[in-house]
Amino acid sequence: MVPQILLGHHFRCSLSFVSQPRKDLTLGRFQPLEIVPVETVEKPMPALSYLQQIQAGQAFIVNSHRRNGVLLMKPYHTEFAGPGAIIGGPLDLDCQKLLPVGRLSLLVPSSTADYHRACLIRRQWIILIHQITSNPDPQERIRLLMNQFENYFDLDKLASVPDDAFARLVGVFPQTIVQFRQ
Repeated sequence: MVPQILLGHHFRCSLSFVSQPRKDLTLGRFQPLEIVPVETVEKPMPALSYLQQIQAGQAFIVNSHRRNGVLLMKPYHTEFAGPGAIIGGPLDLDCQKLLPVGRLSLLVPSSTADYHRACLIRRQWIILIHQITSNPDPQERIRLLMNQFENYFDLDKLASVPDDAFARLVGVFPQTIVQFRQ
């Protein structure tokens, strides 16, 4: 069986080990493995497929080179993970639904340093949402949240996010979101 790895969501590669290490004649170095492309994925994986992997404990990093993020719908609340943040692993085993904001692009952490850095970024996103939710006025919480999201995402991308998801993110009734959007 040839081991396979997932590189981002665009390429899947197989690792095939060379029986004898080849010597690179120009550099004088050994090359013990080759990366052989297996297939190119034309479309990103659907959110349901990511959800199944997250529920199984797989960790991903939201691509920091794109304006994208994901709302993680949990049993009683919603969390937002923006660019550079980790999702999955032990943090999101109870996630019930993923709602992409923007064109979602997830990457597999390539090292423990990347994983740790992504955890710190996720913490920063949590702190930002906590600062917004610490305001006692529900209308003000919605205003602050929408200002943050409008500064980063296009209005058409935000229009596709359900009212319930925003409501559960900052602890207000969905009707409050509907009133604010009108």
